[in-house]
Amino acid sequence: MPRAIDRLDRRVIAAWRRRLKWTTVIDVRIDSLGEFFAVIDAFLKPAQEFWFRGHGDSSWVLVPSALRYPTVGDREQALALLSEFRRSAPLRLPREELPGTSEDLQWLALAQHYGVPTRLLDWTENAAAALYFSVSEHEDRDGAVVILDPASLNEKSLPNATRGPRRRILDVHRDQDILLRYLRLGARVRTNGCLTLALHPVLGTRRILVQKGSFTFHGSRCFALEKNHAPGLMVIPILSGAKRALRLELQRIGVDRMTLFPEPEHLSRELRERRGL
Repeated sequence: MPRAIDRLDRRVIAAWRRRLKWTTVIDVRIDSLGEFFAVIDAFLKPAQEFWFRGHGDSSWVLVPSALRYPTVGDREQALALLSEFRRSAPLRLPREELPGTSEDLQWLALAQHYGVPTRLLDWTENAAAALYFSVSEHEDRDGAVVILDPASLNEKSLPNATRGPRRRILDVHRDQDILLRYLRLGARVRTNGCLTLALHPVLGTRRILVQKGSFTFHGSRCFALEKNHAPGLMVIPILSGAKRALRLELQRIGVDRMTLFPEPEHLSRELRERRGL
């Protein structure tokens, strides 16, 4: 692995581990794309599917938007927005994105895509895309790339799954009965509630397609995804001082806002930022 001896200072890594008790912290210092992918190769099994999530601020936790509110009342209001979105959105959506009236799980993914708070959390199968999200904003703060083994998560959350091998990622059609139960979960934490699941979505929008998007669907036992619920959960620290150089390297290989966000408004933002405007 290139520059394998270049590891984070012991005091720095100790501080990360105290702060991020919810995951295992990899102690390699990342200053280039080569070092980033060397870590991926060293720590992940090549034949196994892993998901990635980029955090511009390393203090962020793995909680979906609708469940981040501090009160039950606010979380209930956030979850109720899905129904309002379904009622108001059909005439505003491109025809190719419009789900059928009975496609509850597709409506959920579409609402997440357009910024409606849900109990879904976005992940990507593309490690470079996750790295981009960790360096694209908050340049004065340390970022992080979180790594998830989705099949192991489901094995822990559904040890008595009734169909197929246990170590697998859920499918919105094959596992609809399980997932629809999660869609009806409320806003309260339940001691014996459901644990978080990993699922492949229908590729119903260009953004999900180009970002190779997937979701965790958070249950009611614990809103935050932590290592006691997700075996093998890891984080790669991305220090603030490395963000600009990593962002430029990603741009050179075609990983930027224009490629990850196909909508025109993101194209215009990327063009302005490239010219410093």
